[in-house]
Amino acid sequence: MKHTNNKENNTNISYIISLVIILVTGLIMVFIVPTWQTPDEHVHLANLGLGFNNDDITNELITEFGLDNNRIRGNYEQKVDFETWKQAMFDYKGNYNQSECLPRGIKLSAVKHLPAAVGVMIGIMFHLSPIWVLQLGEITSLLFYVAVCALAIKIMPIKKEVLLMFMSFPMSVHQAASISYDAIVLSCSFLFTAYIFYMRYEKEKIGWLDLLFELFLLALVSYIKPPYVFMGFLIFAIPVDKLCLKFPKKNIDGEFVKKYKWPLIGASVVCIAVGFFLLRNNFWIQLLGGMLLEFKRTAWLIMSTVYTWGNFLVTSSVGQFGWLDSSLPLWFAFASYLVVFALALLENDGKYNSKYNMKVITRIVILATFGILVFMIMASMVNHTIMITMFGDENAKQSYDIREALYYIGYIGGLQGRYFLPMLPLFFLALPELKFIKKNLSAKSWVVVAYQVVALVFSIVVLLKRYWMI
Repeated sequence: MKHTNNKENNTNISYIISLVIILVTGLIMVFIVPTWQTPDEHVHLANLGLGFNNDDITNELITEFGLDNNRIRGNYEQKVDFETWKQAMFDYKGNYNQSECLPRGIKLSAVKHLPAAVGVMIGIMFHLSPIWVLQLGEITSLLFYVAVCALAIKIMPIKKEVLLMFMSFPMSVHQAASISYDAIVLSCSFLFTAYIFYMRYEKEKIGWLDLLFELFLLALVSYIKPPYVFMGFLIFAIPVDKLCLKFPKKNIDGEFVKKYKWPLIGASVVCIAVGFFLLRNNFWIQLLGGMLLEFKRTAWLIMSTVYTWGNFLVTSSVGQFGWLDSSLPLWFAFASYLVVFALALLENDGKYNSKYNMKVITRIVILATFGILVFMIMASMVNHTIMITMFGDENAKQSYDIREALYYIGYIGGLQGRYFLPMLPLFFLALPELKFIKKNLSAKSWVVVAYQVVALVFSIVVLLKRYWMI
């Protein structure tokens, strides 16, 4: 027993070290990636301000920088002017109008950038230089990401290392250490997945608080990125026997669900059909309908996209920094997935009793959810590709027939591997374990630590060469 406890303590220490490395990696990226070199950072700052009824914050801060970042963006030969950067960091004091940058109210959209907004507003209140205002926002965003990821790892009952690997991908940390909403989307998606597994394997009874917590996470993520709402299908991975929803006169539990299974299934089918009928004129419903009706063309487009952009999708899910103009090596990206694959097969922390066995139907539910999410992300970019191809502008006023337009494009453009990070763990979590390996594989948690150190070194080298080394 003492030997087992020592192994558990050793493993827990490795998890803590992994989270610390994520934090350190993010802090390094905050300072090594120059301000405005994270994609759409201007847009995220503007949206952050709009969430607090303030559309002046972007102009007030941008006019103060003078770092000539347009010279660097997309031009690998251009580097940061160190003297100008040093002056902005340590010598320059903000001359922006402080009152014009503070909140004038709050909207629901403020939740999208709330972690970053905390740091940004602290910097403004102390009238720090604009570059520090942005970097404080990046730091508080990173702290939120690490805190939520720590909770996810704590409650995840099996395959912790798989989830931790995706949290540790340099691309995930790069996005979390910015003022974008990705710190929320990524961390809360990981937490949503972890809590599904926690309810399945550890909870004796699943009540209203459990479901409301998951509903909150799902609503938050899908409010920011609507296609991710289909993560909700993971709820079917939870055994109905664990349900215990209390009502004043009648409780809904596993026995109730089994007794009225077919009426409940019928009611669900009717509700879905009615929903599609009521939303039949919705653009996105029509888009999905057209893609399904033209399923052969849709399948061809997906294969063409993978063939054309496959390498980019792999690297941009592991480490494609800045305005996509600095990347980790392709071989390193493939090696990252090879490590995840190995860890997924060599699980579950010596937990080989029946409690931790994953039924085939559960694996099917997880894989189906993964497939639906991948398809929805791709579908969300079909309109983007069609508008750019046919009209030259995504915001053009022209309309098109989706079934015909699918034949005007040769692949689905605009996709980045990072769009798939919230659901990528699902594929590996559904893989069967090599149960013939009976010993406790506590060393695998240290494999993640080793990977993180190597990834950090590679990332620093790539970013230094891209932005700082002439």
